[in-house]
Amino acid sequence: MFSNDPNLIKLDEKVMIYKNFVSKETVDLINSKVYEKIDTGINVVGEDESRIPWYRDKQSGLIPELFDVWTQISEFLLPSHIIHPMMKLQIMKTGETMFVHEDSPGEGEDHKLTNYDVWSTCTLLEYGVIAYFGDFSGGEVFYPELGIEVAPQPGDLVIHGATPRWKHGVKPVTSGYRFAFSNFALPASKNPGSFYSYKTKEFYDQVKDNLDTWVNPLFANEREYAEFEGQD
Repeated sequence: MFSNDPNLIKLDEKVMIYKNFVSKETVDLINSKVYEKIDTGINVVGEDESRIPWYRDKQSGLIPELFDVWTQISEFLLPSHIIHPMMKLQIMKTGETMFVHEDSPGEGEDHKLTNYDVWSTCTLLEYGVIAYFGDFSGGEVFYPELGIEVAPQPGDLVIHGATPRWKHGVKPVTSGYRFAFSNFALPASKNPGSFYSYKTKEFYDQVKDNLDTWVNPLFANEREYAEFEGQD
């Protein structure tokens, strides 16, 4: 079980930080891809269909170089947990904060969902798993229910529980850009089939040709879209 790794600093049963999980070389690479666009005036933020306005101007476009980071995280979580496909960053600028929220209402609590559950995993999540990039100060993650605060730095990996006890928010970024590679982990045994689990034959067959298709669910969660249609 990954939570027994000696490199993890445990602040709570399910609040942990792994310092310098991502190498400086990889942090510099990811940063260069984003800063190159920022420096040339290119909009690095892609479209996001979230029903929560906060997210709509903070999600980057696809960054293929993040696939190797995703793989490193997946290796760390195996065999107990998996994360669904992701190659985007959450971008926060100086002065921005993030509202207090939980990542999942808990299993069986589908009626409490407030956003599209495109992977059919929201109520199955056990952990949020976030790797940090950018060059920033501030932006601490705080857990109001626990009285805990974490000050991640580029290269760090933060893992916290997904359900209401581990509600969290982000304090203001006081300088620079804070890039968060946000992933969500569920028990490997509970994959609903919306993506191929890491290291399966189907996974390798899918990613060898085109990563752009890998980041999309294998099936559309039509129930969720129908439920939220027209509700802004």
